[in-house]
Amino acid sequence: MACLFIHRVMFSMDLLAKNSRSCFTSLSGFFFLILLLPSVLWSAPQIIIQSPSSGETIGGKEVFLLSGELRDLRGLKSLKILLNGLPLEEHSTRGIVVTGNDKKHIQSLEGIGAWPFKIKIPTRALKTGENSVRLIATNLDTQRADLERGFIFKPSQASVYVVSIGVNRYQDSKIPPLNYAENDARAFAEYFSKEIGLSPSNITLLVGEEARQRNIKKVLGTDLKKRAAAKDQVILYFAGHGAPEPEPSTKNADGLEKYLLPFDANLDSLYSSAIPMREIQYLLQRFASKRVVLVLDTCFSGQAGGGTGRTINFKTLGLRSGIISTDFYEKMSQGKGKMILTASAGNQLSHELDEFKHGAFTYYLLEAMKGNGDNDKDGIITVNEAYQYVSNAVPKKTSQNQFPQLFGGGGNVVLGKSTRTEVAMNLPSRNFNGGRLIIQVKPPEAEILIDGVSRGQGPIMNTVLSKGSYNVRVRMESFMSQSKTIMIGQSSLTQLKFGLIKPEEDDFITPPP
Repeated sequence: MACLFIHRVMFSMDLLAKNSRSCFTSLSGFFFLILLLPSVLWSAPQIIIQSPSSGETIGGKEVFLLSGELRDLRGLKSLKILLNGLPLEEHSTRGIVVTGNDKKHIQSLEGIGAWPFKIKIPTRALKTGENSVRLIATNLDTQRADLERGFIFKPSQASVYVVSIGVNRYQDSKIPPLNYAENDARAFAEYFSKEIGLSPSNITLLVGEEARQRNIKKVLGTDLKKRAAAKDQVILYFAGHGAPEPEPSTKNADGLEKYLLPFDANLDSLYSSAIPMREIQYLLQRFASKRVVLVLDTCFSGQAGGGTGRTINFKTLGLRSGIISTDFYEKMSQGKGKMILTASAGNQLSHELDEFKHGAFTYYLLEAMKGNGDNDKDGIITVNEAYQYVSNAVPKKTSQNQFPQLFGGGGNVVLGKSTRTEVAMNLPSRNFNGGRLIIQVKPPEAEILIDGVSRGQGPIMNTVLSKGSYNVRVRMESFMSQSKTIMIGQSSLTQLKFGLIKPEEDDFITPPP
Protein backbone atom coordinates (compact mmCIF):
# COMPACT_ATOMS: atom_id res chain seq x y z
CA MET A 1 0.00 0.00 0.00
CA ALA A 2 2.84 2.36 0.88
CA CYS A 3 4.52 1.66 -2.43
CA LEU A 4 1.26 2.33 -4.25
CA PHE A 5 0.88 5.63 -2.41
CA ILE A 6 4.42 6.69 -3.26
CA HIS A 7 3.76 5.69 -6.89
CA ARG A 8 0.68 7.91 -6.98
CA VAL A 9 2.55 10.79 -5.37
CA MET A 10 5.39 10.60 -7.82
CA PHE A 11 2.97 10.30 -10.75
CA SER A 12 0.94 13.26 -9.54
CA MET A 13 4.06 15.34 -9.10
CA ASP A 14 5.07 14.49 -12.63
CA LEU A 15 1.68 15.51 -13.99
CA LEU A 16 1.70 18.75 -12.06
CA ALA A 17 5.23 19.46 -13.13
CA LYS A 18 4.19 19.30 -16.76
CA ASN A 19 1.42 21.81 -16.16
CA SER A 20 3.21 24.00 -13.63
CA ARG A 21 6.93 23.84 -14.32
CA SER A 22 7.42 27.15 -12.58
CA CYS A 23 6.51 25.49 -9.29
CA PHE A 24 9.92 23.85 -9.14
CA THR A 25 11.82 27.06 -9.67
CA SER A 26 11.56 27.93 -6.02
CA LEU A 27 11.10 26.36 -2.63
CA SER A 28 7.71 28.03 -2.33
CA GLY A 29 6.63 26.27 -5.47
CA PHE A 30 7.58 22.92 -3.99
CA PHE A 31 5.50 23.53 -0.82
CA PHE A 32 2.63 24.65 -3.00
CA LEU A 33 2.79 21.29 -4.77
CA ILE A 34 2.72 19.41 -1.47
CA LEU A 35 -0.37 21.33 -0.34
CA LEU A 36 -2.07 20.64 -3.65
CA LEU A 37 -1.28 16.94 -3.71
CA PRO A 38 -4.27 15.60 -1.66
CA SER A 39 -6.77 17.31 -3.92
CA VAL A 40 -5.06 15.79 -6.94
CA LEU A 41 -5.03 12.28 -5.54
CA TRP A 42 -8.74 12.28 -4.85
CA SER A 43 -9.93 14.42 -7.75
CA ALA A 44 -12.35 13.35 -10.48
CA PRO A 45 -11.11 11.66 -13.68
CA GLN A 46 -10.14 13.78 -16.65
CA ILE A 47 -11.71 13.20 -20.06
CA ILE A 48 -10.11 14.53 -23.23
CA ILE A 49 -11.95 14.19 -26.57
CA GLN A 50 -9.64 14.71 -29.52
CA SER A 51 -12.05 13.67 -32.25
CA PRO A 52 -14.62 14.82 -33.20
CA SER A 53 -13.90 18.45 -32.45
CA SER A 54 -16.73 20.66 -31.22
CA GLY A 55 -19.15 21.46 -34.05
CA GLU A 56 -17.18 19.40 -36.58
CA THR A 57 -19.04 18.28 -39.72
CA ILE A 58 -18.64 14.59 -40.55
CA GLY A 59 -19.61 13.08 -43.87
CA GLY A 60 -18.56 10.93 -46.79
CA LYS A 61 -17.24 8.05 -44.67
CA GLU A 62 -18.63 4.73 -43.49
CA VAL A 63 -17.15 5.17 -40.00
CA PHE A 64 -16.06 8.08 -37.89
CA LEU A 65 -13.45 7.97 -35.15
CA LEU A 66 -14.15 8.85 -31.54
CA SER A 67 -10.73 9.27 -29.94
CA GLY A 68 -9.22 10.84 -26.89
CA GLU A 69 -7.67 10.04 -23.54
CA LEU A 70 -8.73 9.26 -19.98
CA ARG A 71 -6.58 10.33 -17.03
CA ASP A 72 -6.88 9.45 -13.39
CA LEU A 73 -4.54 8.94 -10.41
CA ARG A 74 -6.80 6.69 -8.38
CA GLY A 75 -7.79 4.20 -11.10
CA LEU A 76 -10.81 4.14 -13.39
CA LYS A 77 -13.74 1.91 -12.57
CA SER A 78 -15.93 2.39 -15.62
CA LEU A 79 -16.56 4.40 -18.75
CA LYS A 80 -20.01 4.85 -20.24
CA ILE A 81 -20.32 6.10 -23.80
CA LEU A 82 -23.60 7.58 -25.01
CA LEU A 83 -24.36 8.39 -28.64
CA ASN A 84 -27.33 10.72 -28.97
CA GLY A 85 -28.42 9.82 -25.45
CA LEU A 86 -28.28 6.05 -25.88
CA PRO A 87 -25.48 3.64 -24.94
CA LEU A 88 -23.57 2.36 -27.95
CA GLU A 89 -24.84 -1.18 -27.49
CA GLU A 90 -28.45 -0.01 -27.81
CA HIS A 91 -27.95 1.39 -31.30
CA SER A 92 -28.14 -2.12 -32.76
CA THR A 93 -25.17 -1.38 -34.99
CA ARG A 94 -22.36 -3.72 -35.85
CA GLY A 95 -18.77 -2.92 -36.46
CA ILE A 96 -18.07 -0.81 -33.36
CA VAL A 97 -14.41 -1.41 -32.57
CA VAL A 98 -12.64 -0.30 -29.41
CA THR A 99 -8.86 -0.31 -29.21
CA GLY A 100 -6.84 0.26 -26.07
CA ASN A 101 -6.30 -1.58 -22.83
CA ASP A 102 -9.62 -3.38 -23.14
CA LYS A 103 -10.37 -4.69 -26.66
CA LYS A 104 -14.01 -5.53 -25.93
CA HIS A 105 -15.13 -2.38 -24.16
CA ILE A 106 -13.69 0.17 -21.81
CA GLN A 107 -15.40 -1.00 -18.65
CA SER A 108 -12.61 -1.57 -16.15
CA LEU A 109 -9.42 0.43 -16.44
CA GLU A 110 -7.91 -0.03 -13.03
CA GLY A 111 -4.52 1.41 -12.35
CA ILE A 112 -2.80 4.74 -12.42
CA GLY A 113 -2.06 6.75 -15.51
CA ALA A 114 -3.56 7.74 -18.80
CA TRP A 115 -5.56 5.58 -21.22
CA PRO A 116 -5.89 6.60 -24.88
CA PHE A 117 -8.96 5.26 -26.65
CA LYS A 118 -10.06 4.92 -30.27
CA ILE A 119 -13.59 3.86 -31.12
CA LYS A 120 -14.76 3.33 -34.69
CA ILE A 121 -18.47 4.02 -34.96
CA PRO A 122 -20.39 3.29 -38.21
CA THR A 123 -21.98 6.43 -39.60
CA ARG A 124 -25.22 4.48 -40.05
CA ALA A 125 -25.63 4.88 -36.27
CA LEU A 126 -25.77 8.65 -36.71
CA LYS A 127 -28.69 10.86 -37.66
CA THR A 128 -28.57 13.55 -40.29
CA GLY A 129 -27.80 16.91 -38.69
CA GLU A 130 -26.86 17.45 -35.05
CA ASN A 131 -25.42 14.55 -33.05
CA SER A 132 -23.78 14.27 -29.65
CA VAL A 133 -21.38 11.93 -27.92
CA ARG A 134 -21.15 11.83 -24.14
CA LEU A 135 -18.53 10.14 -21.99
CA ILE A 136 -19.09 9.42 -18.29
CA ALA A 137 -16.04 8.16 -16.38
CA THR A 138 -16.03 6.97 -12.77
CA ASN A 139 -12.91 6.16 -10.72
CA LEU A 140 -12.40 3.83 -7.76
CA ASP A 141 -13.25 6.67 -5.37
CA THR A 142 -16.63 7.04 -7.14
CA GLN A 143 -15.52 10.45 -8.38
CA ARG A 144 -17.26 11.13 -11.67
CA ALA A 145 -16.41 13.12 -14.80
CA ASP A 146 -18.97 13.91 -17.53
CA LEU A 147 -18.12 15.40 -20.94
CA GLU A 148 -20.41 15.90 -23.94
CA ARG A 149 -19.34 16.87 -27.45
CA GLY A 150 -21.67 17.96 -30.27
CA PHE A 151 -21.01 17.51 -33.99
CA ILE A 152 -22.81 17.55 -37.35
CA PHE A 153 -23.33 14.58 -39.68
CA LYS A 154 -23.91 15.17 -43.38
CA PRO A 155 -24.21 11.83 -45.18
CA SER A 156 -22.98 11.68 -48.71
CA GLN A 157 -25.61 10.45 -51.15
CA ALA A 158 -25.16 6.90 -52.38
CA SER A 159 -25.68 6.28 -56.09
CA VAL A 160 -27.60 3.48 -57.78
CA TYR A 161 -26.39 2.04 -61.08
CA VAL A 162 -28.67 -0.09 -63.24
CA VAL A 163 -27.58 -2.26 -66.18
CA SER A 164 -30.47 -3.80 -68.11
CA ILE A 165 -29.81 -6.31 -70.91
CA GLY A 166 -32.26 -8.07 -73.22
CA VAL A 167 -31.97 -10.11 -76.43
CA ASN A 168 -34.79 -11.42 -78.63
CA ARG A 169 -33.06 -12.53 -81.84
CA TYR A 170 -29.51 -13.84 -81.94
CA GLN A 171 -26.80 -13.68 -84.53
CA ASP A 172 -26.54 -17.50 -84.46
CA SER A 173 -29.53 -18.97 -86.32
CA LYS A 174 -29.32 -22.10 -84.13
CA ILE A 175 -30.47 -20.05 -81.15
CA PRO A 176 -34.27 -19.84 -81.16
CA PRO A 177 -35.68 -16.30 -80.94
CA LEU A 178 -37.57 -14.88 -78.00
CA ASN A 179 -40.55 -12.54 -78.08
CA TYR A 180 -40.40 -10.24 -75.08
CA ALA A 181 -36.89 -10.26 -73.59
CA GLU A 182 -36.05 -6.83 -75.00
CA ASN A 183 -39.43 -5.48 -73.88
CA ASP A 184 -38.61 -6.73 -70.38
CA ALA A 185 -35.20 -5.05 -70.36
CA ARG A 186 -36.67 -1.73 -71.54
CA ALA A 187 -39.46 -1.86 -68.92
CA PHE A 188 -36.95 -2.63 -66.16
CA ALA A 189 -34.77 0.34 -67.14
CA GLU A 190 -37.80 2.65 -67.56
CA TYR A 191 -38.96 1.84 -64.04
CA PHE A 192 -35.80 3.35 -62.57
CA SER A 193 -35.82 6.36 -64.89
CA LYS A 194 -39.54 7.28 -64.85
CA GLU A 195 -40.77 5.91 -61.52
CA ILE A 196 -37.68 6.32 -59.35
CA GLY A 197 -36.21 9.35 -61.13
CA LEU A 198 -32.73 7.86 -61.48
CA SER A 199 -30.37 9.91 -63.65
CA PRO A 200 -30.07 8.60 -67.25
CA SER A 201 -26.30 8.57 -66.79
CA ASN A 202 -26.74 5.88 -64.11
CA ILE A 203 -28.80 3.58 -66.36
CA THR A 204 -27.31 1.44 -69.13
CA LEU A 205 -29.71 -0.30 -71.53
CA LEU A 206 -28.30 -2.90 -73.91
CA VAL A 207 -30.84 -4.59 -76.20
CA GLY A 208 -30.59 -6.43 -79.50
CA GLU A 209 -27.32 -5.96 -81.35
CA GLU A 210 -26.06 -3.61 -78.62
CA ALA A 211 -26.01 -6.53 -76.19
CA ARG A 212 -22.76 -7.94 -77.57
CA GLN A 213 -20.25 -9.73 -75.40
CA ARG A 214 -17.65 -6.95 -75.52
CA ASN A 215 -20.21 -4.23 -74.67
CA ILE A 216 -21.48 -6.16 -71.65
CA LYS A 217 -17.94 -6.76 -70.39
CA LYS A 218 -17.04 -3.11 -70.91
CA VAL A 219 -20.00 -1.84 -68.92
CA LEU A 220 -19.52 -4.26 -66.03
CA GLY A 221 -15.76 -4.63 -65.94
CA THR A 222 -14.60 -1.14 -66.95
CA ASP A 223 -17.30 1.54 -66.64
CA LEU A 224 -18.75 0.42 -63.30
CA LYS A 225 -15.31 -0.26 -61.91
CA LYS A 226 -14.50 3.43 -62.40
CA ARG A 227 -17.83 4.81 -61.15
CA ALA A 228 -19.35 2.57 -58.49
CA ALA A 229 -18.10 3.28 -54.96
CA ALA A 230 -18.37 1.05 -51.90
CA LYS A 231 -21.50 2.84 -50.63
CA ASP A 232 -23.26 2.61 -54.02
CA GLN A 233 -25.62 -0.10 -55.24
CA VAL A 234 -25.48 -1.95 -58.56
CA ILE A 235 -28.49 -3.72 -60.08
CA LEU A 236 -27.83 -6.00 -63.06
CA TYR A 237 -30.79 -7.36 -65.04
CA PHE A 238 -30.62 -9.90 -67.88
CA ALA A 239 -33.47 -11.25 -70.02
CA GLY A 240 -32.54 -13.77 -72.69
CA HIS A 241 -31.28 -17.27 -73.24
CA GLY A 242 -29.15 -19.21 -70.84
CA ALA A 243 -27.18 -22.29 -71.79
CA PRO A 244 -25.34 -25.05 -69.93
CA GLU A 245 -22.28 -26.87 -71.20
CA PRO A 246 -20.74 -30.03 -69.75
CA GLU A 247 -17.60 -29.07 -67.89
CA PRO A 248 -16.11 -31.75 -65.60
CA SER A 249 -13.60 -29.29 -64.11
CA THR A 250 -16.27 -26.98 -62.75
CA LYS A 251 -16.34 -26.68 -58.98
CA ASN A 252 -20.15 -26.88 -58.93
CA ALA A 253 -21.86 -30.13 -58.10
CA ASP A 254 -23.73 -30.35 -61.43
CA GLY A 255 -20.61 -30.56 -63.63
CA LEU A 256 -21.95 -27.87 -65.95
CA GLU A 257 -20.69 -24.45 -66.95
CA LYS A 258 -23.46 -21.87 -67.14
CA TYR A 259 -23.56 -19.11 -69.77
CA LEU A 260 -25.55 -15.97 -70.44
CA LEU A 261 -25.96 -15.63 -74.19
CA PRO A 262 -25.25 -12.16 -75.63
CA PHE A 263 -26.39 -11.20 -79.11
CA ASP A 264 -23.23 -12.54 -80.77
CA ALA A 265 -23.13 -15.88 -78.91
CA ASN A 266 -22.21 -18.98 -80.93
CA LEU A 267 -23.56 -22.35 -79.77
CA ASP A 268 -20.58 -24.13 -81.32
CA SER A 269 -18.17 -22.10 -79.19
CA LEU A 270 -19.87 -20.94 -76.00
CA TYR A 271 -16.60 -20.43 -74.13
CA SER A 272 -15.33 -17.82 -76.59
CA SER A 273 -18.59 -16.11 -77.50
CA ALA A 274 -20.86 -16.26 -74.43
CA ILE A 275 -20.45 -14.97 -70.85
CA PRO A 276 -19.79 -17.65 -68.20
CA MET A 277 -21.63 -17.11 -64.95
CA ARG A 278 -18.37 -17.44 -63.02
CA GLU A 279 -17.03 -14.54 -65.11
CA ILE A 280 -20.09 -12.54 -64.10
CA GLN A 281 -19.05 -13.23 -60.54
CA TYR A 282 -15.56 -11.93 -61.30
CA LEU A 283 -16.92 -8.84 -63.08
CA LEU A 284 -19.14 -8.01 -60.13
CA GLN A 285 -16.09 -8.18 -57.86
CA ARG A 286 -14.17 -5.68 -59.98
CA PHE A 287 -16.16 -2.73 -58.70
CA ALA A 288 -16.20 -1.67 -55.08
CA SER A 289 -19.97 -1.69 -54.43
CA LYS A 290 -20.94 -3.82 -51.47
CA ARG A 291 -24.61 -3.97 -52.47
CA VAL A 292 -25.15 -5.90 -55.69
CA VAL A 293 -28.42 -7.37 -56.98
CA LEU A 294 -28.37 -9.75 -59.95
CA VAL A 295 -31.79 -10.36 -61.55
CA LEU A 296 -32.00 -13.15 -64.17
CA ASP A 297 -35.10 -13.78 -66.28
CA THR A 298 -33.52 -16.74 -67.99
CA CYS A 299 -32.81 -20.37 -67.20
CA PHE A 300 -30.07 -22.89 -67.81
CA SER A 301 -31.87 -26.23 -67.60
CA GLY A 302 -31.45 -27.24 -71.23
CA GLN A 303 -34.47 -29.48 -70.72
CA ALA A 304 -36.93 -27.77 -73.01
CA GLY A 305 -37.27 -24.66 -75.07
CA GLY A 306 -39.34 -23.04 -77.76
CA GLY A 307 -41.44 -19.95 -77.91
CA THR A 308 -42.37 -19.82 -74.26
CA GLY A 309 -39.09 -20.72 -72.64
CA ARG A 310 -35.84 -18.80 -72.16
CA THR A 311 -33.45 -21.69 -72.55
CA ILE A 312 -32.15 -23.76 -75.44
CA ASN A 313 -33.64 -27.17 -76.24
CA PHE A 314 -30.33 -28.95 -76.37
CA LYS A 315 -31.94 -32.28 -77.09
CA THR A 316 -33.18 -31.06 -80.47
CA LEU A 317 -29.68 -29.77 -81.22
CA GLY A 318 -28.04 -33.08 -80.42
CA LEU A 319 -26.24 -31.68 -77.36
CA ARG A 320 -26.12 -32.90 -73.77
CA SER A 321 -27.88 -31.15 -70.97
CA GLY A 322 -28.47 -31.60 -67.32
CA ILE A 323 -30.27 -30.22 -64.29
CA ILE A 324 -28.53 -27.16 -62.89
CA SER A 325 -27.70 -27.23 -59.20
CA THR A 326 -28.00 -24.17 -56.98
CA ASP A 327 -24.44 -24.53 -55.76
CA PHE A 328 -22.98 -21.85 -57.99
CA TYR A 329 -25.71 -19.34 -57.12
CA GLU A 330 -24.96 -19.79 -53.45
CA LYS A 331 -21.25 -19.22 -54.05
CA MET A 332 -21.88 -16.15 -56.19
CA SER A 333 -24.07 -14.53 -53.55
CA GLN A 334 -21.64 -14.96 -50.67
CA GLY A 335 -21.03 -11.73 -48.82
CA LYS A 336 -23.28 -9.18 -47.17
CA GLY A 337 -25.41 -7.27 -49.66
CA LYS A 338 -24.91 -9.73 -52.57
CA MET A 339 -28.25 -11.10 -53.75
CA ILE A 340 -29.36 -13.10 -56.81
CA LEU A 341 -33.00 -13.31 -57.88
CA THR A 342 -33.73 -15.86 -60.62
CA ALA A 343 -36.87 -16.49 -62.63
CA SER A 344 -36.94 -20.25 -62.07
CA ALA A 345 -35.29 -23.24 -60.48
CA GLY A 346 -32.46 -25.13 -62.19
CA ASN A 347 -34.73 -27.70 -63.85
CA GLN A 348 -37.48 -25.30 -64.95
CA LEU A 349 -38.34 -22.97 -67.81
CA SER A 350 -38.72 -19.23 -67.61
CA HIS A 351 -42.01 -18.62 -69.42
CA GLU A 352 -43.08 -15.77 -71.66
CA LEU A 353 -46.72 -14.63 -71.60
CA ASP A 354 -48.41 -13.28 -74.72
CA GLU A 355 -51.16 -11.60 -72.70
CA PHE A 356 -48.65 -9.39 -70.88
CA LYS A 357 -46.00 -9.20 -73.64
CA HIS A 358 -43.49 -9.90 -70.91
CA GLY A 359 -41.78 -12.80 -69.26
CA ALA A 360 -43.95 -14.05 -66.41
CA PHE A 361 -41.24 -13.39 -63.85
CA THR A 362 -40.40 -9.85 -65.02
CA TYR A 363 -44.05 -8.84 -65.27
CA TYR A 364 -44.77 -9.73 -61.65
CA LEU A 365 -41.39 -8.42 -60.49
CA LEU A 366 -42.26 -4.98 -61.89
CA GLU A 367 -45.66 -5.19 -60.23
CA ALA A 368 -43.95 -5.91 -56.92
CA MET A 369 -41.51 -3.02 -57.37
CA LYS A 370 -44.33 -0.58 -58.17
CA GLY A 371 -46.01 -1.26 -54.83
CA ASN A 372 -47.81 -4.60 -54.88
CA GLY A 373 -44.89 -6.20 -53.05
CA ASP A 374 -44.76 -3.59 -50.27
CA ASN A 375 -45.80 -5.92 -47.45
CA ASP A 376 -45.12 -3.53 -44.59
CA LYS A 377 -46.50 -0.44 -46.42
CA ASP A 378 -43.40 1.63 -45.73
CA GLY A 379 -43.02 2.73 -49.35
CA ILE A 380 -39.81 0.75 -49.88
CA ILE A 381 -39.61 -2.58 -51.70
CA THR A 382 -36.73 -4.75 -50.61
CA VAL A 383 -35.40 -7.75 -52.51
CA ASN A 384 -36.99 -10.01 -49.91
CA GLU A 385 -40.37 -8.37 -50.36
CA ALA A 386 -40.15 -8.59 -54.15
CA TYR A 387 -39.24 -12.25 -53.90
CA GLN A 388 -42.18 -12.99 -51.61
CA TYR A 389 -44.51 -11.45 -54.19
CA VAL A 390 -43.14 -13.21 -57.29
CA SER A 391 -42.77 -16.54 -55.48
CA ASN A 392 -46.56 -16.50 -54.98
CA ALA A 393 -47.71 -14.93 -58.26
CA VAL A 394 -45.47 -16.66 -60.81
CA PRO A 395 -46.26 -20.30 -59.85
CA LYS A 396 -49.98 -19.53 -59.90
CA LYS A 397 -49.74 -18.01 -63.38
CA THR A 398 -47.59 -20.82 -64.81
CA SER A 399 -49.65 -23.70 -63.37
CA GLN A 400 -46.98 -24.47 -60.78
CA ASN A 401 -44.30 -24.96 -63.47
CA GLN A 402 -42.03 -22.04 -62.59
CA PHE A 403 -40.74 -21.11 -59.16
CA PRO A 404 -38.48 -18.05 -58.71
CA GLN A 405 -35.42 -18.48 -56.50
CA LEU A 406 -33.56 -16.11 -54.14
CA PHE A 407 -29.94 -16.51 -53.09
CA GLY A 408 -27.82 -14.46 -50.73
CA GLY A 409 -28.84 -11.98 -48.11
CA GLY A 410 -27.13 -10.53 -45.12
CA GLY A 411 -28.65 -7.14 -45.60
CA ASN A 412 -31.95 -5.42 -46.19
CA VAL A 413 -31.19 -4.52 -49.81
CA VAL A 414 -33.64 -2.10 -51.42
CA LEU A 415 -34.83 -2.88 -54.94
CA GLY A 416 -37.41 -0.15 -55.52
CA LYS A 417 -39.81 2.44 -54.14
CA SER A 418 -43.55 2.18 -54.29
CA THR A 419 -45.24 4.36 -56.91
CA ARG A 420 -48.72 3.69 -55.53
CA THR A 421 -50.04 7.03 -54.27
CA GLU A 422 -51.61 5.75 -51.11
CA VAL A 423 -48.39 4.00 -50.15
CA ALA A 424 -45.86 6.59 -51.21
CA MET A 425 -47.44 9.07 -48.79
CA ASN A 426 -46.30 6.84 -45.93
CA LEU A 427 -42.66 6.83 -46.98
CA PRO A 428 -40.63 7.94 -43.94
CA SER A 429 -38.49 11.02 -44.40
CA ARG A 430 -34.78 11.02 -43.75
CA ASN A 431 -35.45 12.67 -40.44
CA PHE A 432 -37.92 9.98 -39.39
CA ASN A 433 -37.80 9.69 -35.62
CA GLY A 434 -37.57 5.92 -35.39
CA GLY A 435 -35.98 2.79 -36.79
CA ARG A 436 -36.51 -0.37 -38.79
CA LEU A 437 -37.58 -3.76 -37.40
CA ILE A 438 -37.07 -7.04 -39.27
CA ILE A 439 -38.64 -10.22 -37.89
CA GLN A 440 -38.06 -13.75 -39.18
CA VAL A 441 -40.31 -16.56 -37.94
CA LYS A 442 -40.57 -20.31 -38.25
CA PRO A 443 -42.98 -21.87 -39.10
CA PRO A 444 -43.66 -19.26 -41.82
CA GLU A 445 -47.41 -19.34 -41.05
CA ALA A 446 -46.86 -18.06 -37.51
CA GLU A 447 -48.70 -14.86 -36.57
CA ILE A 448 -46.70 -11.76 -35.56
CA LEU A 449 -48.14 -9.34 -32.99
CA ILE A 450 -46.66 -5.99 -31.95
CA ASP A 451 -48.07 -4.59 -28.71
CA GLY A 452 -50.95 -7.06 -29.00
CA VAL A 453 -51.94 -5.99 -32.54
CA SER A 454 -51.66 -8.60 -35.29
CA ARG A 455 -49.26 -7.61 -38.09
CA GLY A 456 -49.83 -10.63 -40.30
CA GLN A 457 -47.87 -13.84 -40.80
CA GLY A 458 -44.22 -14.64 -41.54
CA PRO A 459 -41.83 -15.81 -42.73
CA ILE A 460 -40.43 -12.24 -42.78
CA MET A 461 -41.86 -8.96 -41.61
CA ASN A 462 -40.09 -5.69 -42.38
CA THR A 463 -41.51 -2.56 -40.83
CA VAL A 464 -40.67 0.92 -39.56
CA LEU A 465 -41.57 1.96 -35.99
CA SER A 466 -41.32 5.18 -34.01
CA LYS A 467 -38.83 5.45 -31.17
CA GLY A 468 -39.96 3.59 -28.08
CA SER A 469 -40.45 0.24 -26.38
CA TYR A 470 -42.45 -2.56 -28.05
CA ASN A 471 -43.53 -6.06 -27.17
CA VAL A 472 -43.19 -8.52 -30.06
CA ARG A 473 -45.07 -11.80 -29.80
CA VAL A 474 -45.20 -14.75 -32.22
CA ARG A 475 -47.88 -17.42 -31.91
CA MET A 476 -49.35 -20.36 -33.78
CA GLU A 477 -51.83 -23.05 -32.84
CA SER A 478 -50.24 -26.20 -31.36
CA PHE A 479 -46.96 -24.30 -30.81
CA MET A 480 -45.55 -22.54 -27.77
CA SER A 481 -45.70 -18.79 -28.26
CA GLN A 482 -42.65 -16.57 -27.81
CA SER A 483 -42.31 -12.88 -26.98
CA LYS A 484 -39.62 -10.28 -26.54
CA THR A 485 -39.56 -6.63 -25.50
CA ILE A 486 -37.38 -4.40 -27.68
CA MET A 487 -36.31 -0.77 -27.83
CA ILE A 488 -36.45 1.08 -31.16
CA GLY A 489 -33.97 3.94 -31.34
CA GLN A 490 -33.25 6.76 -33.74
CA SER A 491 -32.22 5.38 -37.14
CA SER A 492 -31.73 1.93 -35.59
CA LEU A 493 -32.00 -1.49 -37.22
CA THR A 494 -33.34 -4.29 -35.04
CA GLN A 495 -33.51 -7.89 -36.23
CA LEU A 496 -35.35 -10.69 -34.42
CA LYS A 497 -35.62 -14.41 -35.11
CA PHE A 498 -38.25 -16.71 -33.63
CA GLY A 499 -38.40 -20.47 -33.94
CA LEU A 500 -41.58 -21.88 -32.41
CA ILE A 501 -41.53 -25.40 -31.03
CA LYS A 502 -44.28 -27.81 -30.15
CA PRO A 503 -44.66 -28.58 -26.43
CA GLU A 504 -44.12 -32.07 -25.05
CA GLU A 505 -47.12 -33.89 -23.63
CA ASP A 506 -45.63 -33.62 -20.16
CA ASP A 507 -45.82 -29.85 -20.41
CA PHE A 508 -49.61 -30.02 -20.21
CA ILE A 509 -51.23 -30.38 -16.79
CA THR A 510 -54.67 -31.94 -16.76
CA PRO A 511 -56.89 -29.93 -14.41
CA PRO A 512 -58.90 -31.79 -11.84
CA PRO A 513 -62.59 -32.31 -12.57
